[in-house]
Amino acid sequence: VMLVFSAVAVGYAAPKGSDWIPPGQEKKMVRFDDLEDDHWSAQTIYELAKSGKLKGYGNGKFMPNKPVTKLESLVMLYEAAGADFEDFEDADNGSYKGPDWGKGYYFWAAQNGAFGDSAKLFNANAAITRAEFAFYAANLEVDDDDFDWDEYESYAKGYADDEEMDDELEGRIGFANRFRLMIGDDENMFRGGGTLKRCEAAMVMHRLV
Repeated sequence: VMLVFSAVAVGYAAPKGSDWIPPGQEKKMVRFDDLEDDHWSAQTIYELAKSGKLKGYGNGKFMPNKPVTKLESLVMLYEAAGADFEDFEDADNGSYKGPDWGKGYYFWAAQNGAFGDSAKLFNANAAITRAEFAFYAANLEVDDDDFDWDEYESYAKGYADDEEMDDELEGRIGFANRFRLMIGDDENMFRGGGTLKRCEAAMVMHRLV
C-alpha cells in the first residue's frame, strides 16, 4: 500500500526510491529507508515525523525495532505532551545519570510526576521496558497524587502474564490498557519486562497527542 502524506494537499505520493519531490514540498516530505509502507506503524510514524514531534537517526534511518532508552522515552513523552521547559536550574539531579542535554527532560518528567514516589537511579542510556514506559506515560497523563491506581488493576489482570507484573506497575499497566495507550500482543501477553521498541513508542505518542 503506497502511503500518501496528508501534508501534500494536492494528493502527490512520492514513489519509494524516487528522488522526485513535488515543488514546495522539500521540507514537508519525510521518508525513512528502513520503514516499509506496509509496516503496521508506518503511517503513525510518518505523521509524527512530519509534525516534528518524532525524528529519525539521520541518513534516512528510523530504526523502528531499536530499543528505546529511558531518556529517549522522556523526549517522546515530552513531545507528545507539547510541553515547554521551565526553569530547572535549581532542580535536584542526584538521581539522574546521563548526558547534560537530557537533564531538562528528566526534570520536566520528575516535576510532572512521571516517576511516582520512586527515587530510583535514572540511567538515561538504559533500555526502558514496556512496563516502565506504561508507568511513566500513565503518571504523566494523570499527574494526580491522590489518584487511585488500584481501580485499574483489573484491566491488567486480563493479560495472560499478569502474575509476572510488579504490584507498583499493575495499576498503571491497567490504566494504559483501559485507555488503549498500550495494549498486549496477539497472544494476550503484555510482556512488561520486554524492551520497548521505537515503533511501539511512536504508537503511544500518537495516542497521547
